[in-house]
Amino acid sequence: MALTLKIALGVFIGIMAAYVLIELPGWMAHSKWAHAENVMAALTPDTLIARCGKPLKDQTYEGLREIGYQGTAINGHQRIVLLDFGSLHGKSWFVNSFHVGIDSAIDEPTIQEKDAEEQLNVLPCADK
Repeated sequence: MALTLKIALGVFIGIMAAYVLIELPGWMAHSKWAHAENVMAALTPDTLIARCGKPLKDQTYEGLREIGYQGTAINGHQRIVLLDFGSLHGKSWFVNSFHVGIDSAIDEPTIQEKDAEEQLNVLPCADK
């Protein structure tokens, strides 16, 4: 009886170890995605400036605020990042849009990044 129990326990532990090894990459990816989503959801203009320093552009008008930074370089080209923040009744801020341009003027970004992980890859200082 003891030998059968040891074999059953060994098979169970082996199955659980295989399951963990198969699922671990997915769990890690989800954790990274969830962290990026939380960082971007909590980002305000003031926290962005505190984390990333003085912006290239900072304009406020009628409940909206645009802040621009230099992002990470890609293929030798400097990326320009423009974040539009909106506010709810002037109380809480949220990221309304996140645009990226390559070697373009700060007022003419070309690509809108929708994924929070990619946004943090372009502007890593936002996650300090």
